[in-house]
Formats: sequence, structure tokens, C-alpha cells
Amino acid sequence: MGYVLVLHRWTLRQARYSAYPRAGHEVVFLATPASALTTGAPADQLVRVTSLDDPAEVDAAITALLESRGTPERIVGLNEADLMTAARWRERLALPGDGPRTVARFRDKLTMLGLVRSGGVVPVPEFLPAGDTAGAVAAAGRLGYPVVCKPRDGTASLGVRLIDGPGDWDGVEVTVPSIVQRRCDWPIGHVDGWWDGRETVVARSSLYVNDCANFLTGRGLGSYELGPGPRATAMTGAAHDVLTLMSPGRPTVFHLELFVGEHGEVRFLEIAARAGGAEIPFLWREVHGTDLIRVAWCFQMGLPVTPEAPETYRAPESDQAVGVDQEVGAGREPVRAGWALSHQATRDVPHVYWSSQAGPPDAAGVYEGARTRYRLRAAEPEQVEKAIQEILLPEEA
Repeated sequence: MGYVLVLHRWTLRQARYSAYPRAGHEVVFLATPASALTTGAPADQLVRVTSLDDPAEVDAAITALLESRGTPERIVGLNEADLMTAARWRERLALPGDGPRTVARFRDKLTMLGLVRSGGVVPVPEFLPAGDTAGAVAAAGRLGYPVVCKPRDGTASLGVRLIDGPGDWDGVEVTVPSIVQRRCDWPIGHVDGWWDGRETVVARSSLYVNDCANFLTGRGLGSYELGPGPRATAMTGAAHDVLTLMSPGRPTVFHLELFVGEHGEVRFLEIAARAGGAEIPFLWREVHGTDLIRVAWCFQMGLPVTPEAPETYRAPESDQAVGVDQEVGAGREPVRAGWALSHQATRDVPHVYWSSQAGPPDAAGVYEGARTRYRLRAAEPEQVEKAIQEILLPEEA
């Protein structure tokens, strides 16, 4: 059998590659020195690069790999920042899987917003493209303040600027293709799950505590899963409608972000064709028994998603056993999960089942590098929300 090339940048154990089906293929990882440590692969299955964000270095490494090993059977990229690189090389080598045009629907915010707006499935706050600072200022003037300016291909809110009025452009430089959008001040929620091309196989709706953009300015961030109610129903309904438009007949895992009104009104923010970030993959695996990264792996490998065997998982960075939530049968109460990232020291609060202080020194993203990370679970969403708010309280002077 041939080999599969995997682009791997995580420095935590979001992916449990050794447990994923390989259909007899050898797996070769393209990784940084730090991320190579979390692959579990021997040295002869590792190709190291300084950065996966350097296109020239990555392309040179892949070209050298092709010369030594030949063309891979598949190329897999599970982190959002690697989706387009994998797509570009699939197209170049005529390999199966998503190509650049498909990935752009979920990675290019201008394309994404235009599709959802023209499809009319969920309201979209007004937006305009901008190629430089002058264009962004002009777009804001046409839209009306307040606005948000963000890179078209950004991730984890990097490069996002909140602009309240004309005077806030001082010191702001727009140097990459961007969008400017009317700001919506409703709370932000997210829906995570797995879409089979026609229906959502499983989906869970959550609300953020604080927001992703402000995490980069020193505030903490978290989210908690909602119980049944108008907001959760509207959010999962919006997920179905958006995915019907964006990915008809194409299975994917997804992370959808929405503005959520008090009575269940929703407006579209953005959608990604990958598992959610921060602690979301761990919560799904440890609390709910579904490994969304594994599902994404199966899709990119062209393999069926088979049931997962374990009844319990262990938290990947500790020996703590975590029971899987069985919401149907077994007489167990439903469990609502949540997570928090803080720039402060660890706090002792209820409903935390796992926490870690000091992120990896070579973290792959802003969330991996948070000073403290928490995973929570409780019977009611209000319990998780209250605990997260307590975690994120400012430190006393």
C-alpha cells in the first residue's frame, strides 16, 4: 500500500492518530519540531519544517518528499490553517478530496458571506471588501459605525479590529485582503457537529462567555453548551440551513458561529469546515464520546465513519478517567460541557474536571498557548456558565 501525507501543527493532542483507521496506509507527517512530538510517529515517518505557515518551505518539503517516496494516496490537513495547503496540493497531484474552490467556501470570508447572503437562509450583517486601509475606511463610512475589520482568510480572530468610530482607525493598517462589516452586538454562539451531506448527524449549540476578538487583548474566553430551548433550536436549525447551502452532498465536520438574540433570533457570523478550536475537540471526546477530529480524518481519508468502541476516554494530558455522557438510555442524566481559557493563575471552581496551567512554549495557536485551560461539565448549562464566569473574573488589584 502507499502512504498518506498529514499536515500536523497541533502541539497538544487534539488528534489521536494511532487510534484512527488507516486502511493499510503508512502515514508520513509534515510537522514542526514542536508539533512532531504529538504525532506519536517514529523519525522515519516525520518530515520537519520550521513553520507550516511558510508556503515556500512547506512546498519545498513536500516536493522533496515526492522525490523520495513518490506521490501519496491522500493528503490530510485537519487544522483550519492547513486546509488550503492540503487542497492546493491535492489539486496539483490530482488526488481525491477537497480542492481549493471547495475549501474557499469555508476559508475565504468574502466568498462565504456572499454565498450565505445570496442564499437567504440566515440574515448576514452588511459587509464590504477592502484591500487596504483607505478602502477599509471608505467601506466603514458606507456601512456606518460601529464596524469590524478582519482578514478574509483569518483564523482565531487574529487581525480582527473593532472600530467604534472614524477616530479609531488611527494606527490601524490593513495590509491583507479584508472585509469590513457592520457590527452586531448580540451574544455570539457556536454550533459544532457532523454533517453527512444531507442532515446533521449530531450537533451541539453553545454560547460564548466574552468573545474571541477580546481574548487577544487580555480578556478570558469560554463557552458552555445550551440545554433545550428556543436559542438551541434556532441555532441547530440555522446550522442545517447553512450547511444545506454550503455543503450539499458533501460530508464535513463543522464549527458555525452565529449572533444569537434573546428570543432565538440568529444572524450569520462565519462557518468553518473543521472541528471547533480551543477545548472543543477534547470536550466532545471526553464528555460526549465523539471524536470530531476522527470523523474529519475519515472524511479526508475517504473512509466510512465507523462507531467508536471505548465507553470511556482518558483526558489526553492526564490519567483522569472521564465518563462518556449517554444522553439516550443507560439511565444517565444529560451532561452539559464547557471550557475556559484564562490569562490568570488557576482558580478552584466547581464543575471543573480537568485544568492545566502554562500552555506549551511552542503553541500552534493563541488558544493552545493560554496560561490556564479548563474543561467543565455539569447537569445544567447554568452551572457551567456560572463556573466559567467565576474563572474569568478579573484578578483583584
